[in-house]
Amino acid sequence: VGSKLKAGRKDLRLRAKAKVDVPRSLFVQMGTQCSISRDGDQFTFSSSRLSPETWTFSDRPFRMEDEVVTRAFFDSFDDIFTEDAGGKP
Repeated sequence: VGSKLKAGRKDLRLRAKAKVDVPRSLFVQMGTQCSISRDGDQFTFSSSRLSPETWTFSDRPFRMEDEVVTRAFFDSFDDIFTEDAGGKP
């Protein structure tokens, strides 16, 4: 228990020092097939045969991880990538 408490305190100090209120997330989707096409300055990424889960991770100071159903991720895309959250990738 002592080591977990020390790690928790360290994470809190890192958060305070970084002045970060909201974690930044990286979303990972595994698939067996994908393609990238270009039309002028516009790039399109297409994928199929995706894993049923999409994984998300955050870096320090939060160190969070989760998985979400890929269909739900797509259905919530516009809600996840709002202007306040930094916009769409």
